[in-house]
Amino acid sequence: MKVKQIALLTVIAGILFALLSLTNRQVTAQENLLTNPGFEEGYFNQDGIPEIAVPNGWRMHWLDGQTFTRSNGAAARPETVVWNIKDAPPSEQTLFFRDGSYALKIFKGWAPVYAALSQDVTGLEVGRKYRLAAPIFIDIVEDYSSGKKAPDDLDAGQVRLGAGPTGSAWRDENAINYSGLWTAGTISPFYLAYPVFIHDFTATSENMTVWIEVGSKQPYINNGFFIDGLSLTALDEVDPGVSAGAGTSPGGAVESNV
Repeated sequence: MKVKQIALLTVIAGILFALLSLTNRQVTAQENLLTNPGFEEGYFNQDGIPEIAVPNGWRMHWLDGQTFTRSNGAAARPETVVWNIKDAPPSEQTLFFRDGSYALKIFKGWAPVYAALSQDVTGLEVGRKYRLAAPIFIDIVEDYSSGKKAPDDLDAGQVRLGAGPTGSAWRDENAINYSGLWTAGTISPFYLAYPVFIHDFTATSENMTVWIEVGSKQPYINNGFFIDGLSLTALDEVDPGVSAGAGTSPGGAVESNV
């Protein structure tokens, strides 16, 4: 009898250990690998520019005086603000803030805009697939005469995500594994909405840079973007055939609209 009881306890212990191990793997897989993903850990003025406030751990990029694909004129440097929810009107406190008390606001009026937020991440497993998720409110307004009017041009606003080896130049299509380009012509709602954009990529290096790009091709009265609650998580899929420096295939999706 005692032998049977010991055997039964051993089986139960094994099951509990397996469940605990599975739970630990699931928790580990959901760990956010980004630094300051919700922008709660302070900010700095990049390059000493007062109008460019950037969350700690991140870096801004932008076009200034340059055109980009099908832009209606040259892009202008945007302004960026790490916005405290206390400074927002009550109606916007539940609209733009998804994670804590701060959100990043990128905006420019009366000129096209093309900008990006990037962060270097380390300690990735070569061959493992990772998921970059970026909630972005596309606050592009064509007219304010009767409240906010979204643009009629479905391709004016655009978003894309990317990942490439650290040291890759911004917008280097050969080095950065980009998602497809999202516009109001590809997903709906897009303007005046908060889609969660998703890009899955396979790590080709232990150290990589992730990119969140936003733009508007038209010189609207307001070209704005709010970003909050970013995440980078490891997925269960591993390709042992991927070696450091190998190319990866692009992939992207939109998870939800809030």
